[in-house]
Amino acid sequence: MARRFSLGRFLAKLLVFCIIMTMLAAGGTYLYLKSMLEGMEQVEITQNQAALGIESDTHSSEAVINIALFGIDTREADGNTGRSDAMIVLSIDKEHKKIKLTSLARDTRVEVEGYGYEKLCHAYAYGGAELAIQTINRSFGLDIQDYVTVNFEQLAGIIDALGGVVINVDQDEADVMNSGYIAKPEDRITQTGDIRLNGAQAVAYSRNRYTGSDVDRQNRQREVLMALYDEVG
Repeated sequence: MARRFSLGRFLAKLLVFCIIMTMLAAGGTYLYLKSMLEGMEQVEITQNQAALGIESDTHSSEAVINIALFGIDTREADGNTGRSDAMIVLSIDKEHKKIKLTSLARDTRVEVEGYGYEKLCHAYAYGGAELAIQTINRSFGLDIQDYVTVNFEQLAGIIDALGGVVINVDQDEADVMNSGYIAKPEDRITQTGDIRLNGAQAVAYSRNRYTGSDVDRQNRQREVLMALYDEVG
């Protein structure tokens, strides 16, 4: 069974630290995260490896677990359909105790079963996580069987519950965030450098597609995830 969690299988270590920290933190934060965990949604997808696009000759190791992280371009609190605006493969190396994040470019042209050649981000919109995982596995020779999905609203909520994240924001990034991605005046970025971003600001930083290349955008997405991880480390 594959699972989608609110905080989910994003990281086993992240969950452990979240539980420890929130038990020691103020009641409001604890109750908020507790409610998110209790409300997590488990979604069964096929257990057939061939149906998930895992080829028989795909190299896999029991020491490494690959999990797909999907960021969906919807804003409703309970919405988990749409294009996968962000796609990251989280690799947990149990043997060497390392974690790696590998971004997948959303506009990569790949073959999506039943739809021909399309942008990689469209697979999730067409067939949900199962089709997206199948497409990723077939396109990149991976063995992903588990995933986590969050949308913009959910990610912002997680970040806010943990007190925000510290990110280095330059003036160009701040200008783009303020003009195109941040709706509330009180969330506008007024400082640069290493600053603590709330959920709405951090999501805006992750979504910015106008400062630098798409590779820079992917770097920003990974930066937010690692900053979130650092908050509980």
